[in-house]
Amino acid sequence: MAYGLEFYGANNQLIFDTDNFDGGQTLVITGSGTISNNGTFTPPNNTVTFGRVNTGNLFGNTSNGVLTNRSGQTISYVSAEFTSSSTSNITNAGTYGLEIFSGSGGLMFSTRKAASTVDFQAIYDKGDLRTNNSTNSVWAGSPSNVYVSIDFMFYGGANNYMNGYTFSTGGISYRGRLFATGQFNWDYVLPNMGTLAVIKLRG
Repeated sequence: MAYGLEFYGANNQLIFDTDNFDGGQTLVITGSGTISNNGTFTPPNNTVTFGRVNTGNLFGNTSNGVLTNRSGQTISYVSAEFTSSSTSNITNAGTYGLEIFSGSGGLMFSTRKAASTVDFQAIYDKGDLRTNNSTNSVWAGSPSNVYVSIDFMFYGGANNYMNGYTFSTGGISYRGRLFATGQFNWDYVLPNMGTLAVIKLRG
C-alpha cells in the first residue's frame, strides 16, 4: 500500500488494512434526545433507535414507525446510523479529527461524522426472550450508558405489553405479558417481536 493504515496482531497477522476497507460503514450515534411520557417520536430515516430510563419500566407503542412513550416517565434515546463518506459532518464536529482515505482519494471514514460509537453487548433474535420477570436479564450490572432497542413495542395497559423492559440498579430485564380475567382467564408471556439489541455508549 502506498498510503493508509495497517494493523497487525501479536503473530504478525494483518488485522485491518485501509486498502481493503471497501469504503465500509461504522455504526455511530448521530442524534440523541428525550421523549416525554405520552409523547411521540419519529426516528430519522436510515437510523436505528435505542432508549433507556434511569429506573423503572420502559414501555411504548410503535405504529407506522412512530413510537409513543407509555413508560410513565421520560425516555432518553440515541439514534444510530451507519456512516460513510456520504454522511455529513455532525453538529459541533470540530475542525480536526482522524480521516481515512482510499487509494483513489475517496473519504472512507471520518471521526467528524460521529458523536460517539457503540459497543454491542447482546443481540436477541425474535422469540429468544420467553420469560416475564426480573430473572430474564438482557443486561447484568449497572445500566449507566446502556440502551436497548425500542422497536416493535406494544403497550395495552399495566398487564399487557411486549418488547418492554425494566431498568434497575442491578441490570435490565425484558418484559412481555398478555393477561386477562373473566369468562376465560389467561396469563401468557409474549416473547420479543423482532431482533432486540443491547448497546453501551463508548466513553
